[in-house]
Amino acid sequence: MKSTSFGHFKRLHFHFASKHTPNNRSRKIKILKKAAASSINTPLFTFSPSKSNSHKQKQKQLFGGDNLIVVFEEIKKIDIKITSTRVYIANMPPRRYAIGRADEAAHPDTMRAALAEFVSTLIFVFAGEGSILALDKISKATTTSPSDLVVIALAHALALFAAVASSINTSGGHVNPAVTFGALLGGRISVVRAIYYWIAQLLGAIVAALLLRFATNGMRPVGFYVASGVGEGHGLVLEIVMTFGLVYTVYATVIDPKRGSLGIVGPLAIGFIVGANILVGGPFDGASMNPARAFGPALVGWRWRNHWIYWVGPFIGAGLAALIYEYIVIPTEPPIHTHQPLAPEDY
Repeated sequence: MKSTSFGHFKRLHFHFASKHTPNNRSRKIKILKKAAASSINTPLFTFSPSKSNSHKQKQKQLFGGDNLIVVFEEIKKIDIKITSTRVYIANMPPRRYAIGRADEAAHPDTMRAALAEFVSTLIFVFAGEGSILALDKISKATTTSPSDLVVIALAHALALFAAVASSINTSGGHVNPAVTFGALLGGRISVVRAIYYWIAQLLGAIVAALLLRFATNGMRPVGFYVASGVGEGHGLVLEIVMTFGLVYTVYATVIDPKRGSLGIVGPLAIGFIVGANILVGGPFDGASMNPARAFGPALVGWRWRNHWIYWVGPFIGAGLAALIYEYIVIPTEPPIHTHQPLAPEDY
């Protein structure tokens, strides 16, 4: 496979062996899928073999996308039936403010994305809140020790890394109503899809808390609250600053159209920033940064003390990060081209 830079695009040339054995054909499909391994439901191209091609006819097909142009060169007739191969590219949609189409609410892609958000949020909340309950079960201590704080931060970081990585191909890997709000404010998601995401995230957090209460034989989820000696205003500022850092990282590693190969480490970077923020804010207000993460345990454990700051703070921080990144860091986006002619030397 040969790769050369071409303006804002990258041109990939796939030259295949002349003998199309089943293993070679399978390898071709795997190469194409690997090139678009990180997908979020943005179709790049569809390849449908033409049955009318002669045995030695050379067929070239060019497909344009936001970041990738692929030239498929068929040397000989394909012997087995391949109906179509749809390849997706990990590419956030361009900035566009919209309520959403009438058919979007019932579209299968929207349902799949909402399901991915539900499952990934369940995974994250179950592991995050579960680590706190596990420490309570082991130590029976009334205060959090430094080693306990490290364990909780690590559990949240690893769980969020896994949750984002497992859902980024389907929904974009928000796992957080504040991240969804930032994407909505930045024009990266429609209002209809944002509402679906919020419902799915809250339900995922509630189900995770219910599962924890059942699995731990009735242990009451701890949730979040401001520590003694810390005012609600201090906790609110902490949530704003920490969520700002989280959403800014999401924009830089997942949403920014100029991120390039940095998107590969996006889930890991997001997990790292959450773990680091818990080490900072955990002793003061628990470091939620996620309204769903706070809401599920609060509902199941019925703990509502200081709960409002875990909604207001993250939404303010997410909104500030989205607006700053959208209109200062990436004020304009490169134009989207759907076709780029081949240079003569490529024939």
